[in-house]
Amino acid sequence: MLNYLLNQKESLAVAIRRLVYSKSATFMMFIVIGITMCLPALAFLFLENIKQASSQIEYKAEISIFLKTKYSDDNLKELNVFLKEQPIVNKIVFEKRDDSWQKLQKKLNINGLDLIDNNPLPDSLYLSLNTLDEKEIDFFIEESKNFEIIDEITVDSAWINKLNSILSLSQLIVNFIGFLLLVVLSVIIGNTIRLQTLSYKDEIEVSKLIGASNSFIRRPFLYTGSFYGLGGGLVTIGLIKSLIYIFNLNSMAIEKTLGFNISLLDLRFNHYFFTIMICVAIGWLSSFFASTRSLNKIKNNA
Repeated sequence: MLNYLLNQKESLAVAIRRLVYSKSATFMMFIVIGITMCLPALAFLFLENIKQASSQIEYKAEISIFLKTKYSDDNLKELNVFLKEQPIVNKIVFEKRDDSWQKLQKKLNINGLDLIDNNPLPDSLYLSLNTLDEKEIDFFIEESKNFEIIDEITVDSAWINKLNSILSLSQLIVNFIGFLLLVVLSVIIGNTIRLQTLSYKDEIEVSKLIGASNSFIRRPFLYTGSFYGLGGGLVTIGLIKSLIYIFNLNSMAIEKTLGFNISLLDLRFNHYFFTIMICVAIGWLSSFFASTRSLNKIKNNA
């Protein structure tokens, strides 16, 4: 166990020494990784802000509930109590059939009594929702159908489905772009580690002659790749936070012109932590495969 810790410490010291020795190359790797990871992170940032903004929209007349012609006041009161207890219901507007009939005649500019004898419209309830979740809406509708007072429920869900589809498609695009950029990162880090193994070819051959194992020789390169990922992840976070600060600073002037706030909300801590872990993991894996391949080539050429 002690020997293992000493080997780890020695490998870590070698990796740090190599990074410090080639400061310019190390700094450039941090910048390249940081900018590359910044692209999917920015897309994710804007997508999260769009989702947050959409959840705060007030949805007017999202659900229309039409009541039966005859019902008791107790039935109506019971339905109102149920609706007010629902977390997805933001506002309830009750409209009498006579008021609806008057509005319809005024809108069509006709006298309805010249066409039909009786008012055909029912009493109705118009609900504003505070969610776009289709499952929650569907569950609410199924629960509402248990009330005998209700004759029909209609949902203006076309634009909800469109918005959800757009958000889902955007999420898919962000994931795809992120995957492609992770592949690019893997290639960049892998090529850098491969070039380093070639630079230290003589040192590696001497280490093999004195009995060093491939895992011992490979370990400093793994630390180097992990440090590349860590540095790149920190650069990404710095770029994201700088962009948010600059955007929000300038949005104050735009807010005075447009009359509403368009500031960006920062990502959560777990998002930044996940970004760093992804960068470190990519750096480690790329270094592992690149160094293993290079060591095998050196062994075959020996």
